[in-house]
Amino acid sequence: MGLACKRGRTGLLWLLLALALTLAACGEDDSGIPEPLDLEAWQARAGQFCADGIQEATALPLPTTGAEVGPDARAMAEIVLTARDGMLTLAPPEGEREAANDYLTQLSDDAELLLTVARRAERGADYQTPLSQLDESAGQVAAELGLPDCAAFANSVARTP
Repeated sequence: MGLACKRGRTGLLWLLLALALTLAACGEDDSGIPEPLDLEAWQARAGQFCADGIQEATALPLPTTGAEVGPDARAMAEIVLTARDGMLTLAPPEGEREAANDYLTQLSDDAELLLTVARRAERGADYQTPLSQLDESAGQVAAELGLPDCAAFANSVARTP
């Protein structure tokens, strides 16, 4: 490979890095806090995190034995936390902050229940009790926020075996 080709690649890498840093700064003021999005933009971006979560959740094989319940619940909790963490990067629009925070709190609660299920199943203890506490309340809040993918995601989490 010639010297010109190596320089071209190095220059391209620097250009891509500069572009990535520029894009990362978009939507933030000097404090580093993202500016609130309008409702439609926020719904679209939040919905994408949930759509990704649905794809990951449906890719998980259903547990067929009690020994598989722990790893399954742990994997589902990780998917829920990834979606929640992605949505935490978005500043909800004015008027939706309380409902958005409620939804994110409910996702956190669902993830904690799933981790409890995982820990209990892995110890051979009763995991059905915390599993029965998973409900579809997060999906109801998501539907009120106009997030159909998030409602479907929350409902699929509540139906985790």
